[in-house]
Amino acid sequence: MKKNAGKREREVVGDSEDSFVAEGSGDVDDGDDASSSCVMGGGEDDGRGATWRMWCVLEQEAARGERREKGRADVKVIGCDVPRRGMVEREAEEKLFVYEGFLTDEECDHLISLAKSELKRSAVADNLSGKSTLSEVRTSSGTFISKGKDNIISGIEDRIAAWTFLPKENGEDIQVLKYEHGQKYDAHYDFFSDHVNIARGGHRIATVLMYLSDVGKGGETVFPSAEESLRHSNAKDDLSECARHGIAVKPKKGDALLFFSLYPNAAPDRSSLHGGCPVIEGEKWSATKWIHVASFDKMVTSHGNCTDNNPSCDRWAALGECTKNPEYMVGTSELPGYCRRSCNVC
Repeated sequence: MKKNAGKREREVVGDSEDSFVAEGSGDVDDGDDASSSCVMGGGEDDGRGATWRMWCVLEQEAARGERREKGRADVKVIGCDVPRRGMVEREAEEKLFVYEGFLTDEECDHLISLAKSELKRSAVADNLSGKSTLSEVRTSSGTFISKGKDNIISGIEDRIAAWTFLPKENGEDIQVLKYEHGQKYDAHYDFFSDHVNIARGGHRIATVLMYLSDVGKGGETVFPSAEESLRHSNAKDDLSECARHGIAVKPKKGDALLFFSLYPNAAPDRSSLHGGCPVIEGEKWSATKWIHVASFDKMVTSHGNCTDNNPSCDRWAALGECTKNPEYMVGTSELPGYCRRSCNVC
């Protein structure tokens, strides 16, 4: 595979020199047919083929520049260990993709404008109950933007589905986050440890993290458990201390980061551990789309608007959680909560 040396590379920092495998505008040698390198073999799907093909197509399009759109930059493939001919059984390692210019400045500003007046302190999911709780692990503020809220949001969601090869209905609402000086999100996984959240669309298989602003210093997305063989050596002088261990992606307005939280066999990938480094200078705005293995929309619809989806709902309601934690207990018109029956809202 040839690579255009003159193209500007997206700055992704790690500790070795083999991270970039494909560059968006690179040419593919005639003797190295990208499409044939991704054939699973035979007509049977072993349960991993669909995911492998998705990653392979992402690599092909990054290599051939087929994901380029008018006025947009190229996909960059970071630490992409896609199986080649003769290696179709090989397990994947970290899958990190940066799409430069995924959002226009106008789209970034629109997301921020929709969220600004609705921000509230971010919460985390309890590992056992799935209940939303406040924690110093996550100190940002944020809000959700409902699916298809307007034409701009619909267009962004369409592009996310096209990039990830995952249906729109598998995605949650976009969450817009604001990080002020010193705010951060400690290292965590996007797949779930509780049974309640898994019941709604299954595990999160993929995350698309969109950067809505530049950051003076800090605010990097860091993968501290990145495998040594996948790290990309680059200058670290302008990185915060938090971002100097593992693979780090610097926030840049309009860029988007895609990574996967599950292996092709659907087992959780512990190497997907990631965090948001503290903001040192300026502020950071980002937007996250979490994508599940199954339809998130259908799970919400099938539950209806008057059910309890946790055996502890009665007890929590008696303790006043319906008013203390309405997002989890009651939910919204677009996304019903887990304990609507116990909260007597239906």
